[in-house]
Amino acid sequence: MRHHKQRIHDHCPRCDAPQEHLVHILTCPHPDVRTLTDNLLVELEVWLTQEDTYPSLIPILISSIRSWLMDPYGDEPTFMWLTALVSEAIIAQQQLRWYAFLMGCIAKPIVSLQHSYYIVIQSRKKGTTWATRLIIKCWNMVYHLWTHRNSVLHESQALASLSGLTSLRIAIAAERTLGRSSLHSVYS
Repeated sequence: MRHHKQRIHDHCPRCDAPQEHLVHILTCPHPDVRTLTDNLLVELEVWLTQEDTYPSLIPILISSIRSWLMDPYGDEPTFMWLTALVSEAIIAQQQLRWYAFLMGCIAKPIVSLQHSYYIVIQSRKKGTTWATRLIIKCWNMVYHLWTHRNSVLHESQALASLSGLTSLRIAIAAERTLGRSSLHSVYS
């Protein structure tokens, strides 16, 4: 909006950080965002458990997503791998990055690992169905973070301050005080 001259600032409406961008919307350090993120991750963890996700995979996924949401440019958390398959799956996702995971790009070895686990526990579920539903859960997390940002922007005074409405009103009042005498005759 600033690029299109619809705003005078591109600050985050929640934490007032300069140059808000998509990654910042997902990783904003504001306490309300952190609380929302924690709640969404708890909800995801419950869902993963209910979906009979490979037990060793659940804490790794939650910790990795939490780590990325808290510091997207920081180091990956370290884990003790239980099996080579888990190691291969997580390393494949780390190469794709966790942002890609949140956007719906799940590494194939994770899906294969989950499908193999379903076979071991003699479940009729499929790894691809699990992955599709996980993608929807990730998109839902992103959607909630986006709508939270928009609610702060549109349901508070943040929009007025970012749009420069106050500055505009002050400028109009100053021009009105000067009067028409200083204007060119065409405009007065």
